[in-house]
Amino acid sequence: MKDLLKLPVRTTKPRQNGITHILDSGLSVAGVDGMVEVAGEFIDLVKLGWGTGVVTGNLEAKLARYKEYGIPVMFGGTLTELAIAQDRLDALVARLHGLGLDYIEISDGTINVEHDRKLELISTLAK
Repeated sequence: MKDLLKLPVRTTKPRQNGITHILDSGLSVAGVDGMVEVAGEFIDLVKLGWGTGVVTGNLEAKLARYKEYGIPVMFGGTLTELAIAQDRLDALVARLHGLGLDYIEISDGTINVEHDRKLELISTLAK
C-alpha cells in the first residue's frame, strides 16, 4: 500500500521539522497501545487535552506507557489557563515536574491572556 502514492520522505525521530502533535482526550492505557500500534512512528508529542491531566484516573499508568514508547507528554492549554486564572500556575508547573513532564501549552482559548503576558510566560517556562 505504501507504494500506491508518492509521499514525501518523513524524517525520523527525534524530528526537528514536521513534528506531529496529537491530542489524547482521555484514552485508556489500552487505547494508547492501540494508537501507538497504528501510528506510533509518526507521533512526536502527546497533549492531554481539556484538563484530563488532572481528572484522568489512569494518569500515572498512561504516562508510564507513553514513556515506554518514547513519546513525550504535555498538559494542554485549558488546564494552564485555569491555573493562570486561579493564580496557581506555579503549583501546576511543580506538578508537571513531579510527573516528569517537560512541556506545557500556553494558550488563551478560554481566558484572555494579553500578548505580552503570554510571551513572558512562554519565556519563563521555556527555562
